[in-house]
Order: sequence, then structure tokens, then C-alpha cells
Amino acid sequence: GHDIEASWLIDLAVDTLGTEYLSEKDTEEIRSMTLEMVENTYNKALINGSFVNECEAGARDDTRIWWVQSEAMVGFVNGYLRCGKPEYLQAAKSIWQYTKSHIIDKREGSEWFWQVD
Repeated sequence: GHDIEASWLIDLAVDTLGTEYLSEKDTEEIRSMTLEMVENTYNKALINGSFVNECEAGARDDTRIWWVQSEAMVGFVNGYLRCGKPEYLQAAKSIWQYTKSHIIDKREGSEWFWQVD
């Protein structure tokens, strides 16, 4: 979850700093790095329309945690806006469908479940 989160937060930092603080070369390198982060997480963590928690030392934690789903949606929309790959927009949409079906607690007055397995 932190990789996809970092991708959009770093992009936001680049936007905020602008050319006053970053050279064009540095900006391009950072943008390339963040898109690589999006691509890597797309290939490794998007499984069956939702986003797994993490993969550490080769061990994947398939728990679906509410904030990880949220960060993934933001990260994939940001990736789509940056490079136009339709699969990133589709990833955000599929995670939203999963979130509506499994993470949002439909009981009146409820919030989202922290996690589902």
C-alpha cells in the first residue's frame, strides 16, 4: 500500500515545488520513477480487482485493508492522468467496485471495515 501511496504523494510534491526548486531533468527523473512505482504495483499487487496489503521478502499479505484500497485508487487515477494508460483507470474502477462490495459496511450508521481477508 505504501508504494502506490508514495507514487502520488511524490508527484504532488513535484507539482508543489515546481521549477523554482526542481530542474526539468530532475522532474522528468522523478516522474519516471513514480510511474515505474505505479506499473510495479499494478503488476504485483492488483489481484482479482483489489489491492493486496503488501509483499515483503517475497511473502504476499493478501489482506485487503480499507486505506490500502483508497490509496490504490488515488495512485492509479494519478498514474492514468500522468501517462494515459487506460488500465490504470480501469484498476481504480475495479478497486472501487471491490470496495463497495466488500469494504464498505452497509449497515446503517456504519463505516468501512478495517480489513477483509
